[in-house]
Amino acid sequence: VLLALLPGEIGGTIIPVPDEPKNVRIVLPPPISATGKVTIAGRPISEYPGNVRIYAGYEGLGKLDQYLSIDTTANRDGAFSLEGLTPGRYTVQAALDNIWLSKGVKFNVTADSERKQLKLDIPEPGAGTIIELQNAKGAPLPNRSLNVHEPDGPITRILHPRIYNTDGKGAVWIAGLTAGPHRISVSESGTQSDINVPPLSEKSGSPRRVVVKVPNSGEN
Repeated sequence: VLLALLPGEIGGTIIPVPDEPKNVRIVLPPPISATGKVTIAGRPISEYPGNVRIYAGYEGLGKLDQYLSIDTTANRDGAFSLEGLTPGRYTVQAALDNIWLSKGVKFNVTADSERKQLKLDIPEPGAGTIIELQNAKGAPLPNRSLNVHEPDGPITRILHPRIYNTDGKGAVWIAGLTAGPHRISVSESGTQSDINVPPLSEKSGSPRRVVVKVPNSGEN
C-alpha cells in the first residue's frame, strides 16, 4: 500500500499500489482538526511545573497507526490543537512530564465531522512507591511479576510497562502513579491488592513503602 499525508496539516490517504504502477492518483482528505483543554486534578496546568504532552493515537491499521498519530504539547493555559487528523478512530491521552497520565479518550473522525472539543484531566501526581511482596510469614518474594492497573491509552502503551518484576529483596520501585487508589495483581498467584499512593506534594523525601502479602505464594 501507499500512504500519503501532509503532517501537521492534512491527514493520510491509503491506496493499494498496483503491480506495475505508472500514474498513481492520490486524493488527500480535507483538513480535519480538533481542539481541547487539559487540566491537572481539575486545576490549570500552569499551577504545575513541567510539560504536558498530548498524544492522539490512531487505531485500526496496524503498523501504519504510528504514521497517522499526532504528538503535540499543550499551551500553558492547557489548550491544545490536533491538526491533520485522518478519518478513523483515535484515542487521545495527556501526560505530565511523560510520567503522570490521564485516561484515554476515544473519538471518531470523519471527513465531514464537526470540529472536536476534547477535555482531558490528569489526576493529582503521586509520589514514588516501593512495593514489597511477602509471603504469609513475611519473607520477601524475589523475582515475581506484578501488574499495576493503569488507564489504557497510547502513552501508557509507549512508556509504561505492563509488568514489573521484583528484585532480589522482593521489592520494585514504581514512579508515575497518580495519587489515590490503585490495584495491583501478582501474576504467578493471581493475588490482587489495593494500594493508596499519596500526592507528590506530601512526599517526605523517601518513596512510600507498601507491603503486599501474597498468601498463596507457593513458598513456606
